[in-house]
Amino acid sequence: PYLESSQVYERTGMLFASYRGNLPTIECVIDMENRGGTAFYVVYGGEGYVLTDCGIVNAGYHGMACRSGRIHAHDTQWQGAKGSPARIAFLGLIDFQSADLSNGCQSAEVPTQGLIDCSRFGLAYARYCVANGTGAAIINARRGSKVNFEELVANGPNAYGALFTQSAGDSGYGCTIRAVANGAALSAATGAKVNVSYADIRGGGALDLEVLNGGTIVANGVRTTGSGSSAPYTPALSATNVAAFNVTDANGTIFT
Repeated sequence: PYLESSQVYERTGMLFASYRGNLPTIECVIDMENRGGTAFYVVYGGEGYVLTDCGIVNAGYHGMACRSGRIHAHDTQWQGAKGSPARIAFLGLIDFQSADLSNGCQSAEVPTQGLIDCSRFGLAYARYCVANGTGAAIINARRGSKVNFEELVANGPNAYGALFTQSAGDSGYGCTIRAVANGAALSAATGAKVNVSYADIRGGGALDLEVLNGGTIVANGVRTTGSGSSAPYTPALSATNVAAFNVTDANGTIFT
């Protein structure tokens, strides 16, 4: 079933919100028509479930948001959010493998957020997600957060790439990140460490792989701009900001 927002939402504010409690299970697709605020919000010990092929599209702000709670949303729909389709913080956990997060972060108010926006040791399980098209970053992970984005597909157009800072990190094994307009397609900075072995990371606005201020990227078998047209691939040094692979320089380290 598919519900129009006029049937479920007639005022400005959050659509579903829980403080130390559980939200109703979502068993349909709801269209918020970019009205109101966050669609599905869990705070401090709360929990929420969204069934397969269900979700909330065109959220007025964030799609899913979780602070110190849990949301389970495998293979769900969160396209078109004005803010982040998935926002996690304060040891919150959202497992949303195979979810569609496309065309989020389109509001001019959120240029620095991400389709997956993770802060303060937030935990995101985003394997196989589709994240095509954003007015901000594909991933913005910071302050010790962990994002598993293995085999995520982000073909663009994307304003910014996958950004990891302040000791954030985890695995993006086999992911695809393309068509990034600004900055690097993948950046690890200020102690962040990301493993993107066997990924396809091409078309960064400036670089494909970037480390800054002690960041680390593990890039075994990664295809970048200049890697050639046939496997096995090796990142092209010209697509990075390091002087050499497998050694630490002033920016950080990229291992191949």
